[in-house]
Amino acid sequence: MYQHIAIAYDDSEGSRKALDRACSFALALRDIKLSVVHVNQESEVAAPVPDENIGVPPTISVPGLDGRVYPVDPPPVDEPSTQQFILNDAEEVMNHARKLLDAKGVKADTHILEGKVADSIIDFARNENVDCIITGSSGKNAVKSLFIGSVSKSLVKNADVDVLVVK
Repeated sequence: MYQHIAIAYDDSEGSRKALDRACSFALALRDIKLSVVHVNQESEVAAPVPDENIGVPPTISVPGLDGRVYPVDPPPVDEPSTQQFILNDAEEVMNHARKLLDAKGVKADTHILEGKVADSIIDFARNENVDCIITGSSGKNAVKSLFIGSVSKSLVKNADVDVLVVK
């Protein structure tokens, strides 16, 4: 039977069902390790900066009284960076997973990964000796197809281990 299960979790309804199924396994088998994984998608984490813009301070354009447009420095902003917002969201997602686990009395490790969702989960499974991945049929950002989301489909197609897709 399975020794280490990874649960793909993004706080969508599908991933909550996957987490619930993993909890059922953990309660029935008792001697199983669970790892809840959330992936900050590569496109969310960092957008490439064109080489010609490196070292150039950001500017905004404002119209002048003479009808021309003039570049000016934007006002300083004291808000957290986009990266920080993404990391905060990931922590919030994992905190919700921990609450669901605690409510069922199940212990699990949590991991926040970065990159392409399916690839990151598959790499995690390989590196951590996971023998089963549980995922929902579609997540928050999955492009829905006729049957299952694109991440689930990619996991089923490319993972070296069993993948359980929970409807």
